[in-house]
Amino acid sequence: MSDESNLLRESTARLFADLFDKPSLAARPKPDAIERVWPQFDEAGLPLVAVPEALGGVGASLADALALVRLCGSHAVPAPLAETIMANWLWSNAANAEPPAGPLTIAASDGATLKRSGAGWTLDATLARVPWGGQSKAVLLEASADGLRYIVCVPLTGATVTAGSNMALEPRDTVVLRSLALPPTAAVLVSSIRLLDVLALTRAAQLSGAMAVALDRTIIYANERIQFGKPIGKFQAVQQQLAMAAGEAAASQAAVDLAIALADAPARFPLAIAAAKARASEAAGIVASVCHQTHAAIGFTNEHPLQLYTRRLWSWRDEAGAEAHWHRVLGERLLAGSPADVWPLLASLTPGA
Repeated sequence: MSDESNLLRESTARLFADLFDKPSLAARPKPDAIERVWPQFDEAGLPLVAVPEALGGVGASLADALALVRLCGSHAVPAPLAETIMANWLWSNAANAEPPAGPLTIAASDGATLKRSGAGWTLDATLARVPWGGQSKAVLLEASADGLRYIVCVPLTGATVTAGSNMALEPRDTVVLRSLALPPTAAVLVSSIRLLDVLALTRAAQLSGAMAVALDRTIIYANERIQFGKPIGKFQAVQQQLAMAAGEAAASQAAVDLAIALADAPARFPLAIAAAKARASEAAGIVASVCHQTHAAIGFTNEHPLQLYTRRLWSWRDEAGAEAHWHRVLGERLLAGSPADVWPLLASLTPGA
């Protein structure tokens, strides 16, 4: 890890701690107050961290970008920064163009119709459960035209937005766009990675960050809570549960790290993303359960910080495909060839293969 990478992560962690790690939940920014924190994100260069310098970005690596996405999870950042970082990375690389300014989100659901109109495009779309749809300036979506699949960057000015939320009370909105005229540069062909893959990797990284913090807080609590004359963390049953949760969290982070390491291998990157999201989603439920069992009823209260993370774990594990979806993707890929192809495929999921 370079000194520049360390400095980026440390400075971002300090910024997030100043903005979001308040003793009172009432001090946390609300979704409608994103405009108060976004200028600080822009000043730090966070939204454009993985955009090439030639396109006005910071030029950091995907690994650095996902480290910041993980910090978004570990600080429960109440803003679409993780989505913006990854959407800007994808659009700048796919279109070789500067991404739009401001918060940018990703719509992984189907529901868009793209048609050629003169030199440009006409788009009609009804997009379900768009992360922070009402607070974003633009959205990346996928649509088919002429038998080809495109990634489309769409401004949300004039969109009809119906508010919704996930269990963590993060906005998950329905966005409707009708007969929207777009320039020819608004759509680029999908390559080896799709929007669902990008959002799945984003959520896997956020899950790993949230799991780490929830587990750390639970270990501290277990060593402070006295029952029957000693900390509950001294009881073997509690230790076993915490060790199991720690193993799940570590395995999830390792799977995310593997996906990052294979980002430059187009044939293997989507499969590594599938493994990372499947592993993180499965682990999230186990870690959340152990943390709440250890805390007992107090961890569910609004005044306790644990629920900030566990509600996100329960929400994010299902977004961009739960573990069952990605297990099926992995299974179908393994069964697509002959039995002799299975081991080479598994062995290929290593950085040096």
